[in-house]
Amino acid sequence: LRAVSLMLVPVILYFLLMDGHRLLRALEDLIPVRYRERVARVARDVHRRLGGYIRGQLAVALAMSILHGIGLALLGVPYAWLLGCVAGLSNFVPYSPYLTALPPALLLLGLGGAGLGKLLVAVLVFALVQKAEALYFTPVWVGRASHLHPLEVVLAVLAFGFAFGGLGLIFAVPLMIVAKVLFEELRRDYHDLTWFKGA
Repeated sequence: LRAVSLMLVPVILYFLLMDGHRLLRALEDLIPVRYRERVARVARDVHRRLGGYIRGQLAVALAMSILHGIGLALLGVPYAWLLGCVAGLSNFVPYSPYLTALPPALLLLGLGGAGLGKLLVAVLVFALVQKAEALYFTPVWVGRASHLHPLEVVLAVLAFGFAFGGLGLIFAVPLMIVAKVLFEELRRDYHDLTWFKGA
């Protein structure tokens, strides 16, 4: 069931990109006129931060591709740069390079006559690059691009991943972006209260 859900994500995104403007217009008609300006402001903020999130993810994918490619090339793995690109691009789902790029790399090394030590070094390369991604690239680069604190990114991945599995890992940061924008909007309302201002 989870595999089917993951396969449906690109299909859903395609139709949202093609017909999303119609959906937005239909939703806008449901919003009371007095709230439309506010909702539009929140939507613009979410849109801007999600754009930053996508740019941050692309930067992380590029860095992961290069690091994996260098590591595999130094080990003499055939098609090292191709496998590095696979690892980097598949990292949109956290830790998926262990499934998409590591097994082919180990298979190619094994077919080339590599010993156990070299295979273990390949696993270590993947583990180190994944740790760099989890501890620095995603929290700092993606967090900075989407105006989230690195700790907020880490907590989002942990919380949504634990609650919703693979889909939670994919949508953790976008959901945190929406939650933070809404929280900031509510905080402004709270600060505007007469009793808070002491007037």
